Amino acid sequence: MRVWIDLRNIAEVIMFPEAPRVIYRQRPSEEVICQFRFPTILRIDAQPPADFQDKIRTDYPVFAEKPSTDIPSDLARLFEMQLGSGKKYEFASSDKLWTVHLEHDSLAISTRAYERWEEFRQHFTAPYRALCEIYRPTIFSRIGLRYKDAIRKDKLGLGDASWSDLLKPPIAAEFTSPIISTHIEQVGHRVLVRDEASGMRVLLQHGLGQVAPNQDICYVIDSDFFVDTETRVEHALGVLDAFNGEARRLFYWCITDRLHRSLDPQPA
Repeated sequence: MRVWIDLRNIAEVIMFPEAPRVIYRQRPSEEVICQFRFPTILRIDAQPPADFQDKIRTDYPVFAEKPSTDIPSDLARLFEMQLGSGKKYEFASSDKLWTVHLEHDSLAISTRAYERWEEFRQHFTAPYRALCEIYRPTIFSRIGLRYKDAIRKDKLGLGDASWSDLLKPPIAAEFTSPIISTHIEQVGHRVLVRDEASGMRVLLQHGLGQVAPNQDICYVIDSDFFVDTETRVEHALGVLDAFNGEARRLFYWCITDRLHRSLDPQPA
């Protein structure tokens, strides 16, 4: 018997406490990625995706074909993708801040310029529709939305603040100890949470470290929301809308009011 994701259950999920919706002027987002996975479509490998390109070329004019071993390491890590032998196509915006990744079994959209959900949704809607019109996937086997946020104290004028003043106790953990808090150089936590009714999961990885080599130390809050039960194609955007709302609540659950104010929130 085939088990489908129930969109109503997803839409009603509240895993974390309610939080106000705001736009941060001091945006913490380093990268945001959404991904749709589906059973292998051989035509994506068999011929260049010219029709797909025509559908999205206005927003993503820069094309590149990547060899099978040249998958972006961050993207592979983010979604725990296995290296395969298929072709990998990338379509980037002129400023290279937005990228569409097309493979024989997945479509992903990533950006390093995230500001608000409506803009991000608009960017991935066209590639999603192009995928559905041209390649017609029958189901999605996994849908994911991931936010990688970085808190840099110096950038926010909080250089003298302790992390326990900026992060709520469930996140601050070791930083609440007066004995070792000022001596901690690196720390990391990995937590997988599941909502039984809907099948929604979130992999929360947070800790003190670097977002990329040679960058300053910061606190990273990395949340990957996903469902890996078969989902009807027409329900995919609704699932992502639900993920976005839950991601907002998760981030607010992680930070104190002091950090929230320092990020300069504006009404959405």
